[in-house]
Amino acid sequence: VFSHSVAAGISTLVQAKQMPAAAKHTAQFLEKFDQLFNTFNSCSLKSHQKQRHAFTEKSGHKEFLQETLKYLDKIKPMNDRKASLPCLEGWKLSITSLLAIWEDLHGTCDYKFLLTNRLNQDCAENLFSIIRGKGGHRYNPSPQQFRAAFRHIVFDKLMAQSDSSNCQADLDKVLLDLTNFAPRTT
Repeated sequence: VFSHSVAAGISTLVQAKQMPAAAKHTAQFLEKFDQLFNTFNSCSLKSHQKQRHAFTEKSGHKEFLQETLKYLDKIKPMNDRKASLPCLEGWKLSITSLLAIWEDLHGTCDYKFLLTNRLNQDCAENLFSIIRGKGGHRYNPSPQQFRAAFRHIVFDKLMAQSDSSNCQADLDKVLLDLTNFAPRTT
């Protein structure tokens, strides 16, 4: 949403001749990447934001990604027109991979839709963040520290109250929280 509003603002300023005409390319770039991020982070069947809804055969994602590949091929560094930018090469690889995954899931497995945010590594990053936070924000835990933190997280999740339980949540977690009894290291 932010880059879309920035892109719209730049376009308006270019039209009002308060910014150079070349700034329209910046606006187009921002708009394209806003849509690209939305495409790779779809998390619901329908969305009010363009490209943020599920990838389906008729959603327009496939055509958008194919168009974006052509757009990215045209972008070259100003100082060396034969060179390529590693970040754009990474985007091309990601786009090509997403198109291949969709073709396989839809064609072979008859998937009707794909929520692309399920393909990113956020869940793994969140797990490692929680593990780093257990026991003093260790950014490089030893295998033993990692195992202990992972066990603690699993235990906490196993002891979590079910959504379908017939009891109200109370302070029972405090009684089971073993970290209260662990010796503190400073």
